[in-house]
Amino acid sequence: MKHPVLDHKIDPKKAATYEKAVERVMAMSEQEMLAFMPERHYARFCECPKCYGGVQGYEVFAWRVERPEELKCKFCGTVVHPNPAYPEDQVMSGKNKLGETITHRFYYNPERKMQHFFTDHVAMYKRHWLMSQCRALGAAYQATGKDEYARRVALVLDRIAQVYPHYAVMSVGGMPVRHFKFAASQNPPYRWDEGKWGWHAPSDDMPAGVIECYDLVYDSPAFDKLSQERGYDVRKKFENDFLRDTFAAVSAHPNHVNNYVAYLSVAAHIGRVMGEPRFVHWAFHWMKQNVYAGCFYDGMWHESPSYHYMTTSGLRSCFESVRGYSDPPGYVDPTDGTRLENLDPDKDVAFWAKVRHAPEALDFPNGCSTPVHDTWGGTRASKPRDQTVSTILPGFGHASLGRGAGPNQMQAQLHFSGGYGHHHLDNLHLTLFAKGREMLSDIGYTWTSIRWWTTSTFSHNTVTVDGKDQAGKSSDGDLLWFFPDSHGVAVVEADGQRGYGHIEKLDTYRRLLVMIPVSDADAYVVDLFRTRGGSVHDWLLHGDADEDMSAACSLPLSQKLARMDAKGVKAYELMRDVQSAQAAEGLNVTF
Repeated sequence: MKHPVLDHKIDPKKAATYEKAVERVMAMSEQEMLAFMPERHYARFCECPKCYGGVQGYEVFAWRVERPEELKCKFCGTVVHPNPAYPEDQVMSGKNKLGETITHRFYYNPERKMQHFFTDHVAMYKRHWLMSQCRALGAAYQATGKDEYARRVALVLDRIAQVYPHYAVMSVGGMPVRHFKFAASQNPPYRWDEGKWGWHAPSDDMPAGVIECYDLVYDSPAFDKLSQERGYDVRKKFENDFLRDTFAAVSAHPNHVNNYVAYLSVAAHIGRVMGEPRFVHWAFHWMKQNVYAGCFYDGMWHESPSYHYMTTSGLRSCFESVRGYSDPPGYVDPTDGTRLENLDPDKDVAFWAKVRHAPEALDFPNGCSTPVHDTWGGTRASKPRDQTVSTILPGFGHASLGRGAGPNQMQAQLHFSGGYGHHHLDNLHLTLFAKGREMLSDIGYTWTSIRWWTTSTFSHNTVTVDGKDQAGKSSDGDLLWFFPDSHGVAVVEADGQRGYGHIEKLDTYRRLLVMIPVSDADAYVVDLFRTRGGSVHDWLLHGDADEDMSAACSLPLSQKLARMDAKGVKAYELMRDVQSAQAAEGLNVTF
């Protein structure tokens, strides 16, 4: 089998550029370079003990290869490592899979009750830099044929094969508090927040980038020379002790339908570079499962628009990784009983065409995704439209009453989905878009200390019952009516009773929206929300999330209260400058 197997898009005419890119790493001694590959697992997250800026210790520090041991906070500018004010004088020990004792040193802040693994966080930056240099070295080798570049890559890959078996499986925890500790089990399958090579299973334990480096230098005599020096077959050791082991750890997971799907392309690359067709079949099977089992019948990914785009972006790279692939002559996979020949994902996975464009039905006229569930607000995922009509994704559970052209485009969106990961407690949530912006908004995805608020029922334009959040899973709504255009009038109604299935004797929870035009430029929306059961119903409307808004009520209001009476409801504590009135009859609120 001829290498490189993969198309790395190396341009020999740019040989000088490739060589220039590796001057820094080539100036190092071999030992200095290899010291950048850590002997133990790195710490993915680390807080600044001076200011605790940022979120969850995520990308808090600036790091430069010129000062490889230094961590400088991006927020307060403090060099926290090395720094005698923050000594790593505490030790955490645990066992790896081989039964060896592994130690990690850390600084402990007793006021925050927080550990800071500076040295192990530095190791992350070092390893990432070293692997980026291996990719550059591989490109320089392919462009020039100079074995000195390939030797450096071979040395690093051999070093990986030496240290990886001794890594312990570590856990990093989830939101809102990250940690760094030994996993309860050192055997796969690992929990989602654990890893041996990476930190997020199963995706991050598949060695993205490493297999591509191997492919670039596979045919170099540098491997043979290094094998003579080491006294063992370097290629075989790297494949057996690292590539096969990481694949085994990842494939031990029973399910690979998830939004970090891009790692399946790495599995396919491992199979192609090593000549292991069963790896390719395994990867392609799970690529298809992400399309067929991960998406509703309307093509929408089961979590949110942002995660749909993230997943389909990964799937694009996955399908490209196997496009045109053929099994070796005579091979039939023993697991699926098939043979792959000149694989064409567009033809072989027909539903993929529908999946790629599904969320566009939810987009605002300006091209931004509606920020339901964990979706980043203001994300422009499609081209702005000139005209809007009513649309629906009945599988996902979202309908949009739409009308108008140009600056007069308008949408009233009704959300009635269940909870399948990265979801909010937002059944029968209303979003209103008009005059070029969200008038009734959804905050969407956040990584903040009050993320609980953004996911709660109270932060959405819906009705809460008895001061309680809706249920998460098993809360799918039911579509009752959808008339996209009946002589200019559009109607949708959905039932969301499952969202409050935990409220005893609640037997009605449904919402009807009617969009009625009054001119080519304007329309109004009738919102009829029926709720029966429970004792307290709060009808919540949230204005523009980006700009200040004012509202005027037709009833005389009380003096402002600095804070709403919480009455044991956590969400009420965030409601400030509250005014109230008795509404025995009708009222108008103009905003």
